[in-house]
Amino acid sequence: MDPEPDPFRHLPLDVPSEQAVARLRLVAALFTGLGVALLLVLRPPLFAWLCALGGAVAVLAWVVMFARARRKVARAEEHFVALGPEGVTLSGEGARREAPWARVYGIEVDEERLVVRVEIEDQDDLEIEPQYGGLGAYDLAEALERARRAASEAS
Repeated sequence: MDPEPDPFRHLPLDVPSEQAVARLRLVAALFTGLGVALLLVLRPPLFAWLCALGGAVAVLAWVVMFARARRKVARAEEHFVALGPEGVTLSGEGARREAPWARVYGIEVDEERLVVRVEIEDQDDLEIEPQYGGLGAYDLAEALERARRAASEAS
């Protein structure tokens, strides 16, 4: 049986997963772009023009998301979750948010948005996407809860 990991740890950005999602978006953009181009070549009726416009918007959005993911992966060391004895730190996109364990009153998985929500007294909730340390949403929530319990036991 594997030993339980240290509750206080650094969870880096899951680069392979980010790259896989980015590639998937790029492939979807390429196939959708080909479909839009084919549709426009066939001189479609008005409804098909609207579908082509929607497809073109989707292609543009996926290409932008692909470019953002590449920039994020290029600066992967700036994106992490740190679970320490004092609290949790989320770093990414040029911003860093910290939540001391003493002010955290809840950790839950938002199944609709697929994020882990850390509820903090007198602050906006901290929402963490499951893209750190290779952990899924429930494993990430469990790691956060384990670190919070270890911090309260140590104090």
